[in-house]
Amino acid sequence: MPLNILLWFFYIIIASLVILIPVKLANYLYHDKKIKLNRWILAFASPFIIIIPKLIFSNMPKIVFIILILLFIFCTVLFFETTRLFVEKKEIKGVINYSTYIENHSEIKRK
Repeated sequence: MPLNILLWFFYIIIASLVILIPVKLANYLYHDKKIKLNRWILAFASPFIIIIPKLIFSNMPKIVFIILILLFIFCTVLFFETTRLFVEKKEIKGVINYSTYIENHSEIKRK
């Protein structure tokens, strides 16, 4: 039973790292190194990380498949974080410009 709890704790730590590392990496590359990732290459290449090895090797070990899924999640989070950075800096047009709502909200509060 304690081993099962430790295993779940390990899974939670790995899941947290797989989500947080791409966020920090995207911010580091964008703000510190001034490197803009091509988000569409990430978007189109991410599914092939799982599809191509699965087609080539039909009997893949489970641990390899899990690593490929973690890499896919890493690239997907990196794509969405890069998109968020571009929308915040108005380099691409987002669906909704939330800054207008924030400005209107502050004006309503003043009245």
